[in-house]
Amino acid sequence: MKGKLKEERGAVFVLTMVMVVLASGLLAAMFENMQADTRNSTRKMRRIFALSCSESGVAHAAAVLRSYRANFMTPPAYGSITINGVRVNWSIENAEDGDGNPILVTTTGSDGFRFISKLYKIKAVASYEGIIGRSEAYISLDAMPIFQFVIFYDYDLEVLPGPTMHLVGRVHTNGDLFTGCGGNLWYDDATIRAVGKAWRDRKDKPGHVSGGGVKINGTPWPPTHDSDWTGHYEGEEMDFAEYALARWDGALKTGAHGVSRIEPPEIGSIQPYVPNPNGDGDYTYNPSTGKYVYTPGTGDYDKSYYHENADVVIIDNKLYVEGVLIDPPPSGVIVEKTFFDGREEKYVKTTDIDIEKLKDTSVTVNGHTRTLWPQNGLIYAYRTDAKVTQPNGIRLVNGKELGGKLTVVTPDPLFIWGDFNTVNKKGAAVICDAINLLSNAWDDSKRNNTLPTASNTTYNVAIMSGPAYETEEGRYNGGFENFPRFHERWSGRTAKIRGSFIGTWYSQVAKGKWICGSDNYTPPKRNWNFDPDLLDPDFMPPFTPQAYEVRTIAWWRTGKLPYSIFVNE
Repeated sequence: MKGKLKEERGAVFVLTMVMVVLASGLLAAMFENMQADTRNSTRKMRRIFALSCSESGVAHAAAVLRSYRANFMTPPAYGSITINGVRVNWSIENAEDGDGNPILVTTTGSDGFRFISKLYKIKAVASYEGIIGRSEAYISLDAMPIFQFVIFYDYDLEVLPGPTMHLVGRVHTNGDLFTGCGGNLWYDDATIRAVGKAWRDRKDKPGHVSGGGVKINGTPWPPTHDSDWTGHYEGEEMDFAEYALARWDGALKTGAHGVSRIEPPEIGSIQPYVPNPNGDGDYTYNPSTGKYVYTPGTGDYDKSYYHENADVVIIDNKLYVEGVLIDPPPSGVIVEKTFFDGREEKYVKTTDIDIEKLKDTSVTVNGHTRTLWPQNGLIYAYRTDAKVTQPNGIRLVNGKELGGKLTVVTPDPLFIWGDFNTVNKKGAAVICDAINLLSNAWDDSKRNNTLPTASNTTYNVAIMSGPAYETEEGRYNGGFENFPRFHERWSGRTAKIRGSFIGTWYSQVAKGKWICGSDNYTPPKRNWNFDPDLLDPDFMPPFTPQAYEVRTIAWWRTGKLPYSIFVNE
């Protein structure tokens, strides 16, 4: 009996030991699995983190692309950024079609706004604790050139001409629209948008309705039928928002229809110098002389964007080409003149730039011979003596035929004398404190209390400028019809303009009060249309301000995680 008991105890012991061994093995296996799971989980988290960093690198490169293109600079081909302590390398390249050509598409967005889109391929690589994360994307850079409106105003828009006026093209104001006419005002082929309200009366005289007629695409706009209107139209009771849709089929919309603000594109300062907040600029201002002194790396100012990038710079009567002073300038290229400005009630001095001589005159600079015409199409010009009390300026003369596409930028009042860009028309723009138009008949003979007679004149140019001040009750700024300022007796004569009018600031130098008649001016027949050639990327004036957006067309990521692709996310 005892022997049998011993045998049973031994069997139990052996079984127990087997169970212990099995349990130990199981625990070891479980522990190993737990460690493996931990290792896998850690590696997976590293992979996710590396991929997230690479995706952020793609987003950063897209932002770099947008910033560079918005400033008319060629984007870098590659770069790097540190994200959460991880270095991410990125690259940007043109996406190409099957023939190796960059992919460029012109599209029309909401409300007919034209976008010029170029496709890029962006890659980014991040390495985190031995794990590599790669992300790639096709990015569409969508540019909305500002010169695609006949009128774009960043403030209230007033169109209240006396004589009959034809206005063709898209109109947008980020404020209210006030409109009327002493004769007839026709908005043709029009898409009119006002972020605020639309009024058939005057801002300076609330409740006053001009006696003439207004039509939108051929359909009259009755007096008093504006944003406060409620009544019946075609038997239906409507408010103005409903009425406008029914009457003009969407051609006129306001904030009541959900029209939203369009942010104007970034526009570099038109001043010659801009503050450097870090104190490591290249210029120091001398208040005793009113001039900026070259002190590289220690100054409080830098050249402004347009000043820095212009191939031809004209300061007073000095001519710089590729940064080199041409002294003296070739005969007749730049000349100082004086004449009476009735709007400012002063004799003003102008630096006249002879466009014809500019394109036909050659010089030797930096070891090579070239014409004076700006190689990149940008001229920056200003006078150091231009100020509110003495609004001297810049004048373009003999400009019937340009030597190439052209943009002229000045912080001063700008005058255009005679037919401009009418022979072999090219993309042209002016960006200035105030724009003044002189006819072919002008001869500088104007004096105080005289008013010379104008002649029919044509200007093919896009204009970015502004009125002298904001209209207030009892104080009119002249309205859009006097956005270009006149100085002659234009009665019965036509000022024909093909271009675009962009108002995003008020004049800082030429601030004279608007007065019709006297020795200021009498109004012309205004035949002002949008120039559809401005929608052609190959025609667009150099350095045209543009609003940029980036869209992700497709993106994907690679690494040790499964390959995946995402479209339009």
